[in-house]
Amino acid sequence: MLLVALAAEHAGSGTGAQHMQRMRVKGHHHRRAIVGPRMIAGRPDHLLVTEMHAIEDPDGERHGSTKAGKRLNAVQDLHPRPLARPFSSRKPLPTKFSANPACRPRFQSLRLLMSEARPSALLRFFVFLVITAAVGGGGWVYWQRQQQAAAEPKMAAKAKGAALVTTAKVTKDNFALDLDAIGTVQSFESADISSNVTEHVTELSFQDGDFVKKGTVLAKLSDTEEQAMLASAKATLAEEEREIARLRNLVKDGAAPEARLQERLTLSDIAKQKINEAEARLADRVITAPFDGWLGLRRISVGALVSPGTIIASLDKIDVVKIDFFVPETYLGSVKPGTGIVARAETVKGRRFEGKLAHLDSRLDPLTRSVAARAEVANPDLTLKPGMLVLVALRVEPRFSLAVPERSLVPIGAKAYVFTIADGKAKRVEVKTGLRKPGVVEIVSGLPEGETIIADGLVGLQDNAAVKVTGEYTGPVKAFNPEQPGGAAQE
Repeated sequence: MLLVALAAEHAGSGTGAQHMQRMRVKGHHHRRAIVGPRMIAGRPDHLLVTEMHAIEDPDGERHGSTKAGKRLNAVQDLHPRPLARPFSSRKPLPTKFSANPACRPRFQSLRLLMSEARPSALLRFFVFLVITAAVGGGGWVYWQRQQQAAAEPKMAAKAKGAALVTTAKVTKDNFALDLDAIGTVQSFESADISSNVTEHVTELSFQDGDFVKKGTVLAKLSDTEEQAMLASAKATLAEEEREIARLRNLVKDGAAPEARLQERLTLSDIAKQKINEAEARLADRVITAPFDGWLGLRRISVGALVSPGTIIASLDKIDVVKIDFFVPETYLGSVKPGTGIVARAETVKGRRFEGKLAHLDSRLDPLTRSVAARAEVANPDLTLKPGMLVLVALRVEPRFSLAVPERSLVPIGAKAYVFTIADGKAKRVEVKTGLRKPGVVEIVSGLPEGETIIADGLVGLQDNAAVKVTGEYTGPVKAFNPEQPGGAAQE
């Protein structure tokens, strides 16, 4: 017969009364031990239930097993109630014992006591419903927040209305591969005015920086001796011409020989050459401008003794200037006369001087492996002066391709986008960019020529957002220059 030992222990008590009950039900022995210090509502505070099978049926067969006890909360309700579920985990008793009316109350009491060790099915189902509702409610709240976050940009765009933008056209621009070099400005024509003879200066007829035409007298030297020589030569010539006229009449009448007339003709030619010599010597005493140009500073004064090599002043033709620079040997196949250049001078910032390559030297420098090149650049306002250092950009490979303002690009990660306008809404288009130059970027693919894009007003602009065009893009705003009065933009 089944023996059930119930042991109850209290947390604050170390000893308690022990009660032993022994019962006999039709040959079946039951032994129950209850150990506990106190009772709550007629039951111990905590129960330690230990099952010990010692069942002996009337036929002499024994059915026995022992299981570890379970700690039960004595506060649970122990009043009789229907069993939540059968002891499926226990080995069922033989039918002849469970059907015995005398044994059934004892077995039901035991099952009732053991059923208190686990929650009922109704309680477990209730807990399952609570957990399921909590998980489902949390998921629903998260989904609502995600939907709200996705709708906020659209609602904000709708609330603030159409974005104000300016547009620009996709046009072609020259993205030539430029060769940069350092060049030196040279005068188109240049000369140092000097004297051919050693003489004193008697007159200077120019001022510093004057523009003079070709043949303009600049200085005169002392020419007293040359003037006397010229007068003597002219008098000799006049005498010889009178003698020649008289001899011709005599020779015609036969009164004088022909040889005497020829002698006078020779003397007359000598007199003419002396006149020419005297005039040439006089011309050396008058210094004139060899070409049109601008004079430099005067180096001498009236009364100074000058000699060949003494510089009186410099004369330069600079309305068109030459720029000399060097081209590397590797670029010789791409450079030829007529190629366009752009020159910039550090002393004149913001100015571009455009010209063309005029000539290449006939030989290369074996030390630098480069060839001397000369370009001609117009200089109507005389800004470029001979000897100035300039930066030369040589357009080696001219190439025209599509271009957009650089400010219209919207980089996202490693990709670049621009916004076009379709039906009053912004449309984001991916583009592939190429070379860049100040304010402009080359478009390799993604846009056709003539397409209208958004250049300004891109801050916060979203795809498919409503836009309103306020004007055309005219170029970047000029930089603020604090050195100009009133902070005027730098030209």
